[in-house]
Amino acid sequence: ADLNEALEYAANIKAQEEAVVYPKVGGKIIEKLKKDGEPVKKGEAIANIDRDEVGLKFEKAPVESPLTGILGETYVDIGTNVNAQTAVALVVDMDKVKIILDLPEKYLPKVFLGQAATIKVDAYPDEEFKGTVSKVTPVVDTVTRTAPVEILIDNKDHMLKSGMFAKVILVIDEHRAVTAVLKEALMGREPEIYVY
Repeated sequence: ADLNEALEYAANIKAQEEAVVYPKVGGKIIEKLKKDGEPVKKGEAIANIDRDEVGLKFEKAPVESPLTGILGETYVDIGTNVNAQTAVALVVDMDKVKIILDLPEKYLPKVFLGQAATIKVDAYPDEEFKGTVSKVTPVVDTVTRTAPVEILIDNKDHMLKSGMFAKVILVIDEHRAVTAVLKEALMGREPEIYVY
């Protein structure tokens, strides 16, 4: 039989790029130009602020998106007073999503860029999504003895959402045409295992 040795992990899906949007000036939100879930371009205004600086004539100040993507969530309502430290919204680029796995150091020699991974999510039980290893961090955490590995998945149809729970299967070794027996035929405990 052909047998694969694989690692199986549970992980969360994240957008490849996501950014919290902050205003450049303080004031009051007077207008929301985009709704949650709508597409937005880099530099496009998602809300307008009435600047509350003394001596300035009324002038709308836009709150601009730092990247092209989708307005994932708006944190403020019309009438909310904001400043440069107030989070106004979250913008996400969902065309690609990523999963970060913390792999034990003993598996790192078997992980490489471009390696294929299979992803399954509860929302689509009959679907399998294909991803590839896009980044292997060269530094191992001295406490956990693990290193982060990033898996990138094409998501043009936006089926996968940021925050979804996923099961990741990463094949680290393949054995072709090897002798195999049913697991149920094995008896005993290591090191004394018998085939019945």
